[in-house]
Amino acid sequence: MKKAILLLLMFVVLIPSQVLAATSTKAMSTSEIEKLYFENYKDRVKEIKVAQKKT
Repeated sequence: MKKAILLLLMFVVLIPSQVLAATSTKAMSTSEIEKLYFENYKDRVKEIKVAQKKT
């Protein structure tokens, strides 16, 4: 009985909050994602090159 109540509580409380969180976030375009990824990638490459020069 406790498991059934817990399961029902999960469906009532947790799942709708997950759906709201997922739908409220701004959808990013592919170009925005690529821009952020490659900016971060370039920074990591610079860090690796500096680390390699130190060794």
